[in-house]
Amino acid sequence: MMWQTPTEMSRNIFAFGLKVIILLLAVTGAQTIATLIAVYGLFMTPLGWGWAAAVWGYALAWFLVNDQVKMLTYRFLRRD
Repeated sequence: MMWQTPTEMSRNIFAFGLKVIILLLAVTGAQTIATLIAVYGLFMTPLGWGWAAAVWGYALAWFLVNDQVKMLTYRFLRRD
């Protein structure tokens, strides 16, 4: 199926197509390079691994919060 509803997507995380995998690899690669640039200080003052871990932790925490809000919103909107 080309288009999936958010509920269908949440049932099977591995049911995504090749385009999604390519996008995931591109984003992961860009984030890894950006983290290394920030940690080692290419074109800027180095931040170090402690600050990099803090930023990643903060981003992950808010990702989890936002994902729960999104799923609750979908449930609310799909009620009949």
